[in-house]
Amino acid sequence: MEKTFGGVSVDNATIILMVTFIGAIIGVMTPIIKLNSNITRLNCAIEDLQSALDRGERRMNDHGKRLDDHEKRIGSIEKDVQYMKGAK
Repeated sequence: MEKTFGGVSVDNATIILMVTFIGAIIGVMTPIIKLNSNITRLNCAIEDLQSALDRGERRMNDHGKRLDDHEKRIGSIEKDVQYMKGAK
C-alpha cells in the first residue's frame, strides 16, 4: 500500500525502514551522548585534582624551605653552645 507525502509516493516497507533507521540512530546516539558527558565530568574532576596536587606541592616545598632554615639556625646555635662550653 503506497502513501503520498508531499507529492512523493512511499510504500509501507519504506516507512518501516525509515522508522527503524531513526530508532537505530537514537539507540546509538544516546549512549554516545551519555559517554561524552561522563568524559567531560571526568576531565573536570582531573583538572580539580591537578590543581589540588599543585597547591599541595607548593605547600610542601614551602614547608621544606622552612625546615631547612630551622636546621641552619639549630646548627648555628649548636656551634655557639659548643664554643661557649669550650671557652669556660
